[in-house]
Amino acid sequence: MKPDRRMLISAGVVTAIVVGGVSVATTASAGRLEQAVKEQAAERTAKEKPSPAPSRERVAPAVEGTTLTPEELDEIAPYVVENHLSIDPGATGEYWTTERLQGADPMPMPQVSISVVAPSD
Repeated sequence: MKPDRRMLISAGVVTAIVVGGVSVATTASAGRLEQAVKEQAAERTAKEKPSPAPSRERVAPAVEGTTLTPEELDEIAPYVVENHLSIDPGATGEYWTTERLQGADPMPMPQVSISVVAPSD
């Protein structure tokens, strides 16, 4: 089999994707992504606000050896949603007995409809 131009281009694209994935995985495992996020947040904080007062409450993140203020956490992860539940988790476990689990109906699958409007002449 003789490689043609399309096969070589495809191999180049696959190589670029694999190299990109490996570099992202390596960077993430080294913790450099977290460091970059912290640096960007610090730069934004320094530009927008004065540094926080020393009496501010500090929040410990998942990474040991660093602490962030609540404002820094809000800038880094605005997509985190926190809900406090008033229901006892043990009561939920007691509610879902084997009989109730066997008789439960699954949630319906969402239905998607697409309308394509073609321009008329």
